[in-house]
Amino acid sequence: MSEYVIGILAAFAEPVFHAWANILDNYLSNKLFDRLTPLIFFSSVIGLIVLPFIWFLDPPHAVSVMNAAILIVISLIEILYLYPYFWSLRRADTSVVASLFSLGKIFVPLIAFFLVGERLTGLQYLGFFIITAASVLLALDVRKMKLNSAIVLMLLVSIVLAAQTVLLKYVYEHGVGWGTSIVWMTILQVVIAGVFMLTPQNIAEAKKSWSKMKSLGTLLVGIELLSTAGTLGSSYALYLIPVSVAQGIAGTQPIFALLYAILFVRLSPKFFKEYLGKKDIAKKVVLFVITIVGAVLVAGA
Repeated sequence: MSEYVIGILAAFAEPVFHAWANILDNYLSNKLFDRLTPLIFFSSVIGLIVLPFIWFLDPPHAVSVMNAAILIVISLIEILYLYPYFWSLRRADTSVVASLFSLGKIFVPLIAFFLVGERLTGLQYLGFFIITAASVLLALDVRKMKLNSAIVLMLLVSIVLAAQTVLLKYVYEHGVGWGTSIVWMTILQVVIAGVFMLTPQNIAEAKKSWSKMKSLGTLLVGIELLSTAGTLGSSYALYLIPVSVAQGIAGTQPIFALLYAILFVRLSPKFFKEYLGKKDIAKKVVLFVITIVGAVLVAGA
């Protein structure tokens, strides 16, 4: 199997696993935590459990000062974007929030062109436009003729995440290995989130939520493992294939979020925040099919 095919398969780990993480994140942000910083901190700490696995697969190495600075920026973005992300989960359907991550992907080819010299075909650029247009329409409330309040915030987030993704590709192309980047970023995220925790309000919230967290320990670990699986797949795909192709495939994430909601909402309704009226499902299905077309074009299939 060629590296390109392995990279394509790895890229699908992000939408498949992150869609589940989106659903469970929605439950935590709406039902368990009043303040977001403790939720982000505990999630980062749980992420440390994957380090022995990464260390065994691809032992980390020292990096240059420049690459270290870039990894710090990437890790800071990884923490900061979670605030508007959780905020949006409190105000919109899970699949809609997932789709809004696609908005900034339109900037990936542009940033990649200037930063890592990556070039796309005309059809791949068309694919990015299709994905972005479908995401905007998904968040558009036609009946009220206005955009969902989450869209502006998530647009800014998705643009920043687009830059973050290309920065990671940059360090890969400048001597940083896959395992090295994961270990560095995991540790840095815990440190950054820990600094944000050092306020009386956040400490009080952590103490208040501790008893709830103990009863949901398995769920919290499960969420982080799902999120980590998606991140590991995405980062490995970036290591093997063009960043624009990997991010195009990631645009299928809302499809999986809706699919999981349809299949499992009756079994565990408390975990889902998804309006599943017939008209809304029809709209989402049509737009998700369009998103698939865009993803196929981006992948160069």
